[in-house]
Amino acid sequence: MITIREILLSILLAGSVSAPVQAAGFPAFGRTGGREALTSEQTAPVGLILAQRDAQAYGAAGWPARWQQRAELTASDGVADDHLGGPVALSGAAALVGAWGTHHGAGAAYVFVRHGSDWAEYARLTAGDGKPGDWFGVSVALSENIALVGAPLAGHTGAAYIFVRRGSRWTQQARLIAGDGKPGNWFGRTVALSGNTALVSAWYKNNDTGAAYVFVRHGSRWTQQAKLTADDGIAEDYFGSAVALSGGTALVGAAGKNGNTGAAYVFVRNERAWTQQARLTIGEGKPGDTFGTSIALSGRTALVGAGFANRNTGAAYVFVRDGSHWTRQGRLTASDGASGDWFGRTVALSGNTGLVGAWYKNNHAGAAYVFVRHGSRWTQQAKLTVDDGVAQDYFGTAVALSGGTGLVGAGFKNNAAGAAYVFSNLPAA
Repeated sequence: MITIREILLSILLAGSVSAPVQAAGFPAFGRTGGREALTSEQTAPVGLILAQRDAQAYGAAGWPARWQQRAELTASDGVADDHLGGPVALSGAAALVGAWGTHHGAGAAYVFVRHGSDWAEYARLTAGDGKPGDWFGVSVALSENIALVGAPLAGHTGAAYIFVRRGSRWTQQARLIAGDGKPGNWFGRTVALSGNTALVSAWYKNNDTGAAYVFVRHGSRWTQQAKLTADDGIAEDYFGSAVALSGGTALVGAAGKNGNTGAAYVFVRNERAWTQQARLTIGEGKPGDTFGTSIALSGRTALVGAGFANRNTGAAYVFVRDGSHWTRQGRLTASDGASGDWFGRTVALSGNTGLVGAWYKNNHAGAAYVFVRHGSRWTQQAKLTVDDGVAQDYFGTAVALSGGTGLVGAGFKNNAAGAAYVFSNLPAA
């Protein structure tokens, strides 16, 4: 029987075995996070590959629109088993792409910047105290000139690292750890960032009950402001399976809640105090849906994925806040959804646009779907795939949105060297 631990450990990528996926559909992970040595010396394609590809779409305002593939991002030093594109983040004209497998799991994260219509690698971020097996880069977040990178196996308890840009240079500003961290907590497995506030999860905390930690910056110093837990939390809830942050609002997934039915929790900040505002669930939820394995937050709108709903076809759910009350606004599914697609395992949200990954689609080649909101109604606008996509690329292992730009990871591309793809939404000519 597949367990929630196996589900969570496979949320982004499989890195501890030479083959990406076992027959049951999950990688062979253990709590120790052990990772075999790299066995392939094959070098993946490097640099920037520009492409143009139209996606079927219809515009939010009723006019035709095109989501076009604009670039394929790869690391200049990328090799097999780096898993570039497992996590991705976007902020304006900058992208942050994790590669947690590089250098025997020491990990790295790469900054790419757009100049005009071209994207180019700008910086390579690593931990100042990084070691093989830390998994630095398994989670990333980006907010203007601040980057946050998780390393859940660093120092046994896990850590997260803050980097800041000054001029053209990125430097490490802080190393974040939990005030009550213990070995095996996996602090840093998921991260979120909004301005001067960071949110870092430790989903194995307290017999897998889970917790999330808020940090704030004062000048150049980061300090822990709060520890978030669910008011009904119990063992094996995996609170922190996903996290999101928007201003003074935090959203935390707990995919193991109620027999893996799942839940998501909203917290709000009042000055320095954080309190739980709501618990989000779905009325038709069933054990095994894992609602909360992926979440996104944009202002007063939340998007929560349930990648195993409906016989692993998957779904994603939209919630909106009115005052202090949250209500469900929509249920998103793919127009061509099929059992085993895992639609909703990754989600992103920016204003009235949502992006949902289905990285098991078409023999694990993967796909991502764009949805737009008209009033209170959500409709599918586009299905995104890539020019060079093949089986077991796992396109959609991570997704990000910023305005009219989307970023989709394919962590197993090119013998798991990995890649990330940039798309933009342009009015049809």
